[in-house]
Amino acid sequence: MQLLPINSHKQGDVGKEGYRKFFAGLRERVAVAVQQRKVEGIAYGLRSGMLFSAFTVEPAADYARGKFLKFDVAESVIDIYTSQTVFKASPGASAHPIYFRFAFDYDRHILAVEDTLGRLPSTGQFIKALSHLLEPVRGKLFPEHRLTIDQLTASEAVQKVFDEAQGFRRVHVTVTFANSDKFVRALQKELRDNNIHKVEHIERSDKDSLMDSPTEFGKILLQIAQRYGNASINYVVGAGKSMKRKIFRMKDHPVRQVLKEGKKETEPQFLDRVFQSIPAAEKKASAAVKDSKGT
Repeated sequence: MQLLPINSHKQGDVGKEGYRKFFAGLRERVAVAVQQRKVEGIAYGLRSGMLFSAFTVEPAADYARGKFLKFDVAESVIDIYTSQTVFKASPGASAHPIYFRFAFDYDRHILAVEDTLGRLPSTGQFIKALSHLLEPVRGKLFPEHRLTIDQLTASEAVQKVFDEAQGFRRVHVTVTFANSDKFVRALQKELRDNNIHKVEHIERSDKDSLMDSPTEFGKILLQIAQRYGNASINYVVGAGKSMKRKIFRMKDHPVRQVLKEGKKETEPQFLDRVFQSIPAAEKKASAAVKDSKGT
């Protein structure tokens, strides 16, 4: 999750203090909604009919922490046999509230979110919900920057495609430039220097043929997209009559870390450990792609 300058010739990175300020702005927005008992007013409506919002936000010195909330709004309960109202709920009542704790690293620009009971919204829905919550804050505090949100994709999932693929039909990659990345510096610098915000790259074979492998440039973009973008790969496995087409989508393979909360551990202590685990999560999304020939 990044704040990138709309015009890199005129504006620079917001830096660590800028991200802290950004989450302080989110805290202010959420606090007003909570105080007025109108969180549903800032929440994003998911396809399931549930709502999603930030509920608590604490911009600490090195990272921001808090909780997201997925909930429904219970207005009343109806007796299905008599169609009579059994009771009416008070404002703020929810039959199924689910909290997801989070930590955001100001330096790496990575948001780690707890997948409580496996109930976190899908990647697409979650990104839309975050944009809905954060865009008003960005517009108020950083109007000369734009917000980009991408999922960290597990490198091992991408590598599995190259390990099993017998050929490739189509590779579609979209990447945004990163404002704190150290690898593939030449490409990132060229994007920034030329005020390019996004690169979309497609490689495909003719209708009745297959590519042996994406180009080296395509594989570099796939490596970047694991952290700063998205990609889909249309490929085949097997041969002859057993040949089968598969489609890989990065959004279906997020980086996951398993952290168990200690019995005597306080919530801030647990979130400190979540924050400390972010570099390891980033590493899981940083491996270069190698095809079956080892290149």
